[in-house]
Amino acid sequence: MEKPVSINFHHLHATDDVRDLVQNKADKLMRHFPRITQVEVDVEVPHRHQAHHHKVQVRLLVHVPGGPIAVTQGHEHENMNAAVHDAFRAAHRELGDHHDAIRDRTRQAEGG
Repeated sequence: MEKPVSINFHHLHATDDVRDLVQNKADKLMRHFPRITQVEVDVEVPHRHQAHHHKVQVRLLVHVPGGPIAVTQGHEHENMNAAVHDAFRAAHRELGDHHDAIRDRTRQAEGG
């Protein structure tokens, strides 16, 4: 069964390279954490407040049993690939912490 990955781009043109990068990162995350049920990815450049500064922001909402895990990463100078890599790296850490917490609760409930 294929797990859904939703990829949305806001205020910028979505290139195939970036879309493929996001999809590959999401696939890898789901292989590493098989309890993921869905991954929602938003890549955006917020409206400009200053003429020369852009900030690429990547938001992930990773759905797992027990509730979703949210991660937001941003980068200056339109470095979209770096923002995508950092967001998925942060999601991996958050999911690892979530997994450890569940494992610890299970061990405590079992009395060990």
